[in-house]
Amino acid sequence: MLTDVFIIGPFLAGPREPMVDFLYPESKSYYSVYSGKPLKWRKLKVYKDSLIVSYDTTAINDLIEYQGYAGALTVYYIKGKLKVKKEGTYLMRFSGVFSISINGKRYIMDIYDDGYFVPVYLKKSNEIFIAVGTLGGEKKIKWEIKPAPSKPFILEKDITKPDFITGESFIGFIGVPIVNPTPRGTYVNINNRRFYIEGFQVLKVPVMVSFKAPKGKGKVVIPISFMKRIYKIKIDVKTPDEVIRRTFISKTDSSVQYYAVRYPKNYNPLRKYSLILSLHGAGVEAVNQCKSYKPKDWAFVVCPTNRRRFGFDWEDWGRIDALEVLEEVLKNYNIDRNSIYLTGHSMGGHGVWHLCTSYPSIWKGCLPMAGWTSVKLYISTHLQRSRLFPENEFTALRERIFQQSEPYKLVENLKNLPIVILQGSDDDVVPPFHGRLMSDLLHRYGANFKYIEEPGKKHWWKGVLDHKKAWKYLRSMKVKRKFKVFSTFSLDVSDSAFGVRILESFKPFEKSGFVLERKRSALKISTKNIKSLVLPRYKGKIVVDGEVFKRYDGEVLVRTRRGWRKFKKYIYSRPVLIREGFMEPFMIVYSTNENWTNNFAVYMANMWWMYANGFARVIPDTLLTEDILSKYNIVIIGSDPKLPMSIKSVFEKVGRNSIDILKGPFDRFLVFYKISDRKLVKLGMSLVPYITRSVAVLPTYILLSEKAYVEGWSGLSGGIRKVSYSYGF
Repeated sequence: MLTDVFIIGPFLAGPREPMVDFLYPESKSYYSVYSGKPLKWRKLKVYKDSLIVSYDTTAINDLIEYQGYAGALTVYYIKGKLKVKKEGTYLMRFSGVFSISINGKRYIMDIYDDGYFVPVYLKKSNEIFIAVGTLGGEKKIKWEIKPAPSKPFILEKDITKPDFITGESFIGFIGVPIVNPTPRGTYVNINNRRFYIEGFQVLKVPVMVSFKAPKGKGKVVIPISFMKRIYKIKIDVKTPDEVIRRTFISKTDSSVQYYAVRYPKNYNPLRKYSLILSLHGAGVEAVNQCKSYKPKDWAFVVCPTNRRRFGFDWEDWGRIDALEVLEEVLKNYNIDRNSIYLTGHSMGGHGVWHLCTSYPSIWKGCLPMAGWTSVKLYISTHLQRSRLFPENEFTALRERIFQQSEPYKLVENLKNLPIVILQGSDDDVVPPFHGRLMSDLLHRYGANFKYIEEPGKKHWWKGVLDHKKAWKYLRSMKVKRKFKVFSTFSLDVSDSAFGVRILESFKPFEKSGFVLERKRSALKISTKNIKSLVLPRYKGKIVVDGEVFKRYDGEVLVRTRRGWRKFKKYIYSRPVLIREGFMEPFMIVYSTNENWTNNFAVYMANMWWMYANGFARVIPDTLLTEDILSKYNIVIIGSDPKLPMSIKSVFEKVGRNSIDILKGPFDRFLVFYKISDRKLVKLGMSLVPYITRSVAVLPTYILLSEKAYVEGWSGLSGGIRKVSYSYGF
């Protein structure tokens, strides 16, 4: 039971600053920007299975009039005692809460309110601490606790599974979450595959299944062998005229993800179809997004996930997920690659802006619906603590990296791409300002676009995804690409378009780009801030910034002091960001010489599972081998780990109390959370890239400081380094 529960707040919070601690430095009282009166800990009523954070919103509503939506972002802190009859492991959930601290250890909680429990260790009496984010008004936090099983088990409620189509022979994957409710790491076997799972970890593993589906609709049972027990997994069998779930293995982390497909009306497998790639909004399941469409006689409708319902705003891992789904669909269905339409609603509308400006040559046309432009304009960042303190080199660097997330800065990429913008005039979730702003900019650039604002319509209305006028306009608009224009700020996000790949720029995270034009028998390229580029599939005459190459055959073009030169083999360099260590299959390794590292590593992995439906393995440093180093990016937690000789010298290059990414052996990345000061452990936990959500703007290295608890990003320092890559070797 919960007893002696106290609450303090609300504190005015800036978005996407997870490191700020409004109780630092510790004081008996704090001040409220809403009332001007002191804030003190006060008793909070505990209900049978819930806590309710509630307050008078009048002051907040007044502030919103001046500060906008950001004025409603608040944080409360709750502390209390949790008592149980017997010490041991329990399963616990707090709904809508990122994490909870129990006796100084941090545990991920049920962020999405899906009813998922995680294992925690409890004494008879436990100190709990929770940070609660709210958007104004009342927030109910449901909590549940129950005894845990004594052995690892499968969390059946969270299995990622496909649908079978009647009569098909299916070979593919399901994602099976395994919960280890014991304090010790152990090996488990599932369908004859062996995995190590750390104590209190949830590890969602890929499991291959093959099945011949029956000819009729219904459900079938797939047996899964785990820990000497057979789990019977029910899978739906559907007809092709229904929305179908398909699964695939993500190249990012080897996790199992799904996408939803609506087949064309009167589907003919011998015919080529167009593709509508549709991105869901915040809180929306991809399968429900797909069900909202009527079948088209001319196109497949495919809806990827953003890892989970909120995910990453279709940036970083969400963006990669969408592109991986596109690749899967083009491989598995008869799609006309010159007839791919990108659309999405709300957060998905933002995803359209982000993907169409980053990859303009993929799409035949784009249709953002009620889409916000960037997080800066939607949930204004002007109330971040970093805005209140002096700008430094670190915050300026973050601003430069962030620019790829601001589509209005890349609007020239849309100059020759058909765009239709759909917006409700009375939308109070994503105001029409966003669509109107982009329309104004597109007009000024002479772009091929149409803006439709439906009078009296709010954020969502029945039939919005099938809007006849919007689709009629989009399908009738022609792609005009006499001059092909491409710009980018981040080569790690987008470096290619129209058959040209930019390998490196002179000034990283400043706008790089080119204009491509076919002139007589030659291909003409005009460049900006490009040091090297390549056209892998082009042969013939090429003119680069006025210099003529009569016989170009896929070589790397490099701008030297003497002008552009051709190289068959070339070593180029790019900045590397911390997030890149998490963008291929990675493994988390914790130091066994320090007592805080295990909780840090398990928290990181469980966050990746809960927030991103991901697959993150955790092992102690004693199990790290050269074979693992050759197959995975490695995230190392601790200041005194036991490491193989091959990476000890790399570890020594990392500064004390810092987060850093370096290239290790086998061309794999090594990410270090090298923290020796225990006061900075909580700060390090808040700087896991995927916790910062869209555009995880963490440079190559970050030097940690307690100042960040007060000053946010301004309290940190860091910078970028480049790593080398080879082309043509």
